[in-house]
Amino acid sequence: MALETKFVTIDGYKTKDETKSVEYIFTKLPATKGLDIQFKLRDDMITPAFIKDVICSSVQLGSVKMSGEKFDEYFSGRYSHLMDVYNAVLSFNFDENFTDQGSVEQ
Repeated sequence: MALETKFVTIDGYKTKDETKSVEYIFTKLPATKGLDIQFKLRDDMITPAFIKDVICSSVQLGSVKMSGEKFDEYFSGRYSHLMDVYNAVLSFNFDENFTDQGSVEQ
């Protein structure tokens, strides 16, 4: 059985000439990875490396899975958009207990 995927459009990606919407493909996290992320959220262990891991574990841009190198290049100088993507990934993966504060309920 394949993990659930969803096309998600997020506004606010700034280029040199414009601000545009970008369509991503989100894939549900495998249960073990999801549990690991959920426990780190609960214990407030959120770091830049953690945010990068969450996005790289669940986000695809076109046919390309987000990798560490792609992440660093793609989101450079676009931190507001990066956080919008991060929050959307959490909402997609933890929809049954996601809160408006951007964290997972304990």
